[in-house]
Amino acid sequence: MEFIKLTRDEFNEYALSYADANLWQSLDMAELREKSGFESDFVGVKNEGVLVSVAYLSYRTIQFGYKQYQSPRGFLIDYENKELLSFFITNLKSYLKHNKALYLQCEPYIPYQEHALNGEVVEDGFNNKVVVENLLELGFSHDGFTTGIDLYREPRWIYTIDLNKSEEELLASFERKCKRSVMKTIKYKITTRELNKETLSEFINVMKHTSKRRDFDNRSDEYYHHLYDTFVARGHAKYLSAIVDVDNYIASIQEDRCAELKIVEDCDKKLLSNPNSTKMNNKRNVALDVIARYDIHIQEAQELKEKQGKEIVLSSGVFFVYGKEILCLFSGVYDEYMQFASPYAMHWQMMKYGIEHGYDRYNLYGISGIFDKSAEDYGVYEFKKGFNGEVIELVGKFELVINKPMYGLYKTIKR
Repeated sequence: MEFIKLTRDEFNEYALSYADANLWQSLDMAELREKSGFESDFVGVKNEGVLVSVAYLSYRTIQFGYKQYQSPRGFLIDYENKELLSFFITNLKSYLKHNKALYLQCEPYIPYQEHALNGEVVEDGFNNKVVVENLLELGFSHDGFTTGIDLYREPRWIYTIDLNKSEEELLASFERKCKRSVMKTIKYKITTRELNKETLSEFINVMKHTSKRRDFDNRSDEYYHHLYDTFVARGHAKYLSAIVDVDNYIASIQEDRCAELKIVEDCDKKLLSNPNSTKMNNKRNVALDVIARYDIHIQEAQELKEKQGKEIVLSSGVFFVYGKEILCLFSGVYDEYMQFASPYAMHWQMMKYGIEHGYDRYNLYGISGIFDKSAEDYGVYEFKKGFNGEVIELVGKFELVINKPMYGLYKTIKR
């Protein structure tokens, strides 16, 4: 076997064809991080002239001329192949030492063990404990099997939905509340549109609003434009907005209102011959209550149109289409339009896209791994759980110290 430095094209060709490709180990991600001041290396292993593993390494100089290295979401390698992994890590250590690396961090995109939707470990389910053991034996330290939300690092727990089914089967698999919300967006004609460079401000404005409402640090406008220029240009991401045409929305409500009026008319006919019928009177009163609610919704929609115009942006998000999965990494919604359930329209649109184009799974990404109602993100978890997907615990964060004396000094100064 031979450890080699790769060209960008060599790395990109292998990464795109890798069975478990992920967007962090991509040329797109390298270029995006370079625009934020990081530098990139691409390395790999050849066996009899054929590439068998690769890795994108992102680095920057931090102190005393030493460098901090990261391999975002790990290496593209068979972590269970101990011979290959050992050869790769041994040579990687030498490479990093030669390049004055202080340490290397990675968070492999590898599941650790199987969980049920409520977070319990599935008895006799799969586990990849050998991955952790192999990395520890090769000199890595492990950050532990953490839970919780840390906005400054990638999540160790994620939530995914299997797309290997028809649209009808997928929709039927959702929990009732989730299915009802998807159907609501269809019924009230909440549509989606893909944004271009000129309309990217729709997404940016939604994210600014959402970050303020939920009190988190938003990315810069420049970052989102850089992301567009790298991922979207290669067809690896889509920016979407969910839109309501108020006239269409009102027309849909009026259709429902007409159906309730028909119920009232039918009840009135039957009450002519039996005016004391409790069943008919109750049915009529329920329909009148529904009509009254529809009248309020129509009035609110008309006022909304006068204030905001005929077409209104409700929510927006960016969706990565890379490897075998579609990943929703950033999204937001205007809180004054929550009643439209517009995020469901975007997710459903991209799930249908995934089925049509042969993607294996839809990734709603981070959850805390804490499954009781005291969890900080429990509301977000409940939203994701409605799609009846899969809780995935990843193996976690690893660190490989290259220069122990300087690393100790660096940590002391950092403290």
